[in-house]
Amino acid sequence: MDLKKLLNEHKYSDILSLTNNKEDADSISYRISAYIGLSNYKEALKEIKIHNDLLYKKNPLATMNLHLELLLELKMYTEAIEMHHNYSERPYISQQVEEFLREVPNKIIKSQKRNEAQDLFLDEIKVNELFVKSKDEALLTNAIYHLKKLELSPYLTSLATLLKRMDVSDDIKTLALLIMVMKKVNKDIVIKKNKKEFKINPIKLEAPYAMKQYKEIMELIIKSSKDPTIESVATNLFNQYVLISFPGLIFNDTSKKMAVAFIALAKRYLKEENAVNEVIKDNNEKVDEISSLMNLYQNKIEHK
Repeated sequence: MDLKKLLNEHKYSDILSLTNNKEDADSISYRISAYIGLSNYKEALKEIKIHNDLLYKKNPLATMNLHLELLLELKMYTEAIEMHHNYSERPYISQQVEEFLREVPNKIIKSQKRNEAQDLFLDEIKVNELFVKSKDEALLTNAIYHLKKLELSPYLTSLATLLKRMDVSDDIKTLALLIMVMKKVNKDIVIKKNKKEFKINPIKLEAPYAMKQYKEIMELIIKSSKDPTIESVATNLFNQYVLISFPGLIFNDTSKKMAVAFIALAKRYLKEENAVNEVIKDNNEKVDEISSLMNLYQNKIEHK
């Protein structure tokens, strides 16, 4: 029976039956893959430990990588450190293997921090304290994203505080507001952003990405850019501007003029100043009008 075909068909139990008691490297590798497919990470790890020398001889990099991934998945950080030490003591094989080994400690630390954060997000009291006091933007971002899965009622008071804090970035406050809009929160709140104070109710707001003019501008940028790099930079700049502006005024002109302005602005950012006026004229717009929009958008993006 073709083990590769069985793996592609997700017939993991069949693979385990066919490779039972077989000790060749291929059978062991497929057996490990089957255990992983069944989310039986402990048995997969057991196979790697028992047959480590054979698997390492066949493919050292793949063996180390899978060994590490399983230990991190099982939150076995002490064993991951020991694994790194043991592999580091082995004779030199290749520069690729050495580079992998150098990265292992960072991977262990990142995994540990990520799991600690996930445990933190399960604690309602600690998450609320985070929104009120923490200045760790990475932690705040992950905590806000975690709210997408939850009922927001227990967090509304601390989120309202977060939206008025002056010691966290506007990006964090925008993300929190977007989650509240998505969850249709019906509560009068205040957000301090862009040196202004907005009194709003999330249920009455529409997420900018769902707005008709947002979609029109994106379509025009994609259609008119004529170059994948220009398109990528222009759409990125437009999205930055949208997030910075929300919940204030976003669309201050026609969709066409705004699209042309962001395409021309992309040219400016890519140091193609000579092509800026050409883009404007090719789209039958006035240079002074589009230049004014470009300067407005650039200043806003760069927080000038």
